[in-house]
Amino acid sequence: MIARIFILIILATLLPDLYIYRRYIRHRFDLSLVMCLLWWVPGAAMVAVTLVYAMIDDFAPANLTLFNIYLFMLGLIVMPKLLFVLSSLAGRGVRRMTGGTRNWGNYKIWRYTNKENHDKLTHGLIKDIHHSHPQPRAAGGY
Repeated sequence: MIARIFILIILATLLPDLYIYRRYIRHRFDLSLVMCLLWWVPGAAMVAVTLVYAMIDDFAPANLTLFNIYLFMLGLIVMPKLLFVLSSLAGRGVRRMTGGTRNWGNYKIWRYTNKENHDKLTHGLIKDIHHSHPQPRAAGGY
């Protein structure tokens, strides 16, 4: 099943790791060898498992539970990095075209994953829900 797209999966696994490492990690942090290995181990494990599944002769593996775990891990490890890199590259392109100084691809990702903004959003929604559906006095309302 993976044999047709395994090169695409390997590129989607390794290129975001390489981009993030070279652009954000290598020059900004003083990492030991162990920390560098910890950065590359998940990607290397995904590449190894992808190659194993690509070499299977059957279209679908015999144990679909392991294959489902592989697909889950692919979505958990590879896809967030890939989406970050694509938005970062798009933000760099927009920055170069407009002559700005901020990479909006990075800013939007971190802005919406910030805990404070998440808390403001959820508390605002909860407050709106409470005001739109007030409880009667008998139920211990306001």
